[in-house]
Amino acid sequence: MNTIKKNIHLTTASSAQTHSFGKRIASCLKPGTVISLNGILGSGKTTLTKGIVQGLFKKRGVKVKSPSFTLVNQYEGTPPVYHVDCYRLNGEDDMRMIGIDELIDSPGISIIEWGEKIKTLLPPKTVWIMITHRGESKRKFVVSSDNTLFLRKLRRSLRV
Repeated sequence: MNTIKKNIHLTTASSAQTHSFGKRIASCLKPGTVISLNGILGSGKTTLTKGIVQGLFKKRGVKVKSPSFTLVNQYEGTPPVYHVDCYRLNGEDDMRMIGIDELIDSPGISIIEWGEKIKTLLPPKTVWIMITHRGESKRKFVVSSDNTLFLRKLRRSLRV
């Protein structure tokens, strides 16, 4: 019996490496993918998102900012990217009020910071990324998902 490992573990030593990891993730995404980024404040969620967006839009000079106060930032492209921050919200009812259902059901790519706060609203094939500090600029990433195609592509991209 062939067993598929569900988690991918990766450690980066700098924000540049975290950004580069985001680009690798981008190369594995398809329209409609939902990503949940989880970790304490300052763990690197927005830095990883910058890498993902740059990887998707290649040469376009898209400025990625944390959506902490706007709640949702949309980056136009094919597919569009919705960058959502759940930190200041009080759970699922608040997210429904801002239209989270429409975002995650769209053909765009949804990147949701603090997605664990709305776990039951997210689709079964959500890509979950847990980020933990391992020193001043070192970060550990654990990627898990029931989206086996994504995990296979990411393993191939990372050569793990």
